[in-house]
Amino acid sequence: MKASVSEILEEVETVKSALAEDNPRNARAFQLRTRLCLLLEELLLTDLEFALDKKVEQELWNSAFRNPIAAFQVKSTDKKERANGESHTMLSTLLETASGFYLQLFQKLCSVYDISFKYRLKDLDFGILQWVKHDDPNVEKPKKSSVLYICQHCLVHLGDIARYRGQSLQAENFYRHAVDMGPRNGHPYNQLALLEAASGEKLSAVFFHVRSLALLHPFPAAATNLSKLYSKMVSDSAASIGKTKMSPYEYTTAFLQFHAHIYLHTEMSRAEGVLGSLTSSLPALVMVEKLDTWQLLQMVAICMFSQQHCTAQAPSPTDSSSTAGPPRKNAQHLLLDLVASMLHAFLLPMHALQDPRDMRDCCSVPVVKLVLDWLLHKQELLRSEPFIRKPQVWHGFCKLLNGLLAVLPAEFPKDKFSTIPLPEDWDVQCFTPLQEAHSNLCFENAPKLTKGEIGDLRASRLLDLAEMLSQVVMNGKNVVVLTTETPPRYIASHYTEAMRNQVMKQIQQLSIEPEGDSRRPEKSVSEVRFKLENDGHTVKAGEPEKRGIKGTTSIKDRRPTRNVAMQIPGQSNHKVDEKPWHHQHFPRTSSSGSRVSFHLPPTANGQPLNGPAAPLTFDPGVAPMPPPQPQPHFSLADTGGGQQAAAAQQASSFVPGSLAGPTMGPSYLWNYFVPTPVGPMAAPAAGPQPPPLLYLGTSQPMVAPQLENLLRQQQQHQQQQQQQQQQQQQQQQQQQQQQQQQQQQQQQQQQQQ
Repeated sequence: MKASVSEILEEVETVKSALAEDNPRNARAFQLRTRLCLLLEELLLTDLEFALDKKVEQELWNSAFRNPIAAFQVKSTDKKERANGESHTMLSTLLETASGFYLQLFQKLCSVYDISFKYRLKDLDFGILQWVKHDDPNVEKPKKSSVLYICQHCLVHLGDIARYRGQSLQAENFYRHAVDMGPRNGHPYNQLALLEAASGEKLSAVFFHVRSLALLHPFPAAATNLSKLYSKMVSDSAASIGKTKMSPYEYTTAFLQFHAHIYLHTEMSRAEGVLGSLTSSLPALVMVEKLDTWQLLQMVAICMFSQQHCTAQAPSPTDSSSTAGPPRKNAQHLLLDLVASMLHAFLLPMHALQDPRDMRDCCSVPVVKLVLDWLLHKQELLRSEPFIRKPQVWHGFCKLLNGLLAVLPAEFPKDKFSTIPLPEDWDVQCFTPLQEAHSNLCFENAPKLTKGEIGDLRASRLLDLAEMLSQVVMNGKNVVVLTTETPPRYIASHYTEAMRNQVMKQIQQLSIEPEGDSRRPEKSVSEVRFKLENDGHTVKAGEPEKRGIKGTTSIKDRRPTRNVAMQIPGQSNHKVDEKPWHHQHFPRTSSSGSRVSFHLPPTANGQPLNGPAAPLTFDPGVAPMPPPQPQPHFSLADTGGGQQAAAAQQASSFVPGSLAGPTMGPSYLWNYFVPTPVGPMAAPAAGPQPPPLLYLGTSQPMVAPQLENLLRQQQQHQQQQQQQQQQQQQQQQQQQQQQQQQQQQQQQQQQQQ
């Protein structure tokens, strides 16, 4: 007879108590964890709403996996434990088990609750029988939002486990799928930020933390992570004050330092100095596209969030006891001053471009649309003093509008595309500062647009924004006016000839040479041109380390030293890995910092030879991972058999298949203890392939060719070292002989004297 929910909960508490008192390394602890997984899994599959109310999913992660992982991490820091590698091997086994458990739990949830996920293979494709749910009339039918939440929860933890194992590409894919399943939930965005923070991409890390917070369901830990990032930037902001020319790396660093002062509300006088450097340096970088569309979009989104944060922190007008009013007002003024200067810089290329098609395809135009979407739906910001002081902004916008009027076909069916998001809209989907602007867009089942359709639709949307802007009055005049002449033209009401001469002089004086910054080589202008589509190159099956990007980028090797987390499958009708963060550019120069380097290539099962890498920082849920174990070197004096045995011992210490099978537990746990031979992969089927919800099955020991290559490389390395030592010894002997000869000559000369 099937146990009731209350009986399952009682047994869960009993197992938890026994597990807390037991050593996590012995066999009984493994059996208890397996039993706990089965019980909590049964609760999730039986009565989901009740299980979520009791936070069963958090109990499952913490008790069955996170706490044992933390215990093994502590053990691995001991010198004796690191010497024998037992704790490290058990940690690798536990991570492998956790990955298999959550992947099968995800499959069961989708089958039992009938969730159609485009990127998920059916159970029968894995050779698993279809799961059938027996409806219980006494059990409440779960809401769709609850089912999507628990599925997203599984995907996020699958990404976390891959992250702890050093598999950054696998982690990124799981996080992307999690975002696609629930774009209004901030948890997967926070995990993407952890990937970026670990790789040194501070701008992207801040952007994804901002995305994690500015949503309908924000992730609370992201606020702490963002504060930690900003706190480290505030102390270095003095170096950015007074510069008039910056490299892209310097600019993004100064940009984040400015926002650190605004967010933490500290040393506002220093923030004003950094603002002056940002205002004077940005036009040159935009003119030659040293900052690409993705970086500009990230900066604009961070500005929008900072303004929303300042508004939320400002005291109410009726609160007379608060003393935070004037400083907060000053922070908002500085932010709007920066936004106005950025908008002017984005539109500055329109004064230099002659071809209207070049204006339409300029890399800053998508970001101009986002800024105006935001301002025109918050017109109190548009009428603020910083925008009143910069009427030249609107003349640049009129230059763009007149170019768009010339290239937009008269027969363009605007109504047909009225609800279709543009690529820049996908990049900030569900972003609360743009919620009102995106209220009429439909992000579900949106059709795929061609390059020409994207350009024409963006031009049409900008002309619609121009109509809204023509109704805005500043100082008694409309901001822009459409003339009645033929052909019609847009003009800025507050623009004068003196302003025009000033803008043209500014363009002529622009220079992008940085002041003494030689840390990062920059690309030529031609390499950072913004393109809407790639060259049609597609990813072949069996190439997991390459990624194709629709619309903006070319294929680039996904090396272990790169850890980019800027993609998301946003449209449900797109192919695998086809829907990116649209304006992310490859290849491109990193905006800040360097990527994390992994010294060894992955083995056959995709895991580094040195075991799981350290987890990424700013994760409040998991303790630090132990450092990787040093690799043993094989002596040249060993025989071939001894070398192979040593190599096999090294490989087996990280392959869980060498351990004995468990005495109990479901079949998916057996795969991690009993090695299963895996045959050659079948030829890929024609047509689009499903994404790798990236679990490849049982762990495989290293095959003979890999061991031979490893031994050969180590032998060559040792031979080179021996040759170098011999050369050094010969040189020392020659020097000694020369010294002896010199001494003899000196003695002979003394005797002659």
